Amino acid sequence: MVDSFPGQVPMHRLKLRLVESNPKDPEFKATQSKSFALYKKYQERIHHDPPGKCTVKGWKDFLVTSPLIHERTSAGPEQGYGSFHQQYYLDDELIAVGVIDILPHCVSSVYVYYDPDLPHLSLGTYTALREILITRQLSVRTPALHYYYMGFYIQSCQKMKYKVKQ
Repeated sequence: MVDSFPGQVPMHRLKLRLVESNPKDPEFKATQSKSFALYKKYQERIHHDPPGKCTVKGWKDFLVTSPLIHERTSAGPEQGYGSFHQQYYLDDELIAVGVIDILPHCVSSVYVYYDPDLPHLSLGTYTALREILITRQLSVRTPALHYYYMGFYIQSCQKMKYKVKQ
C-alpha cells in the first residue's frame, strides 16, 4: 500500500501481488484473463503488433510456461524459487505485470508489460525499481540472493532503447 500523510486519505491505492507463474495455481487462474488483456493491449499499442498476433497460447508460451521448477527450501525466500508474475494494481485495476524469475542468487527480470494509457506513471521504470527493492527485501532472509539482473541490452534493437533512458 502507498503511505499517506497522517490525517489524509490517499487519493489512490497501489497494491502489489506476487503470483506464481503456473496455469494450475488458483491465484494465477483468477487473474489470467485480465493479465492477458493487458499484455495484448501493451503489445498492440507499444510494439505495434497486429491485433491477431497476440494469442493466449503465445502469451502462455512466452511468459507463463517456465522451465523452472517452483521450489521452496527452509533457507530460501518465503515464496520459494521459480517464475512469478508481480502484479501491480491501482485502485483494484491491473496496470502492470513484471515477469520475474527468483533464483538462488538473483532476481531476473524476464519481461514487463503495462497499461499504455498511463504513460505519466513511467511504469516500466517503476517496475524495475520495485524489482530492485524486491531483490533487497529477499536478501534479508536469503543473503545469497542479492543480485538483480535486468536482462540483455542489444543496442540495435529499438524495443530495448528504454534500458539506456537517462
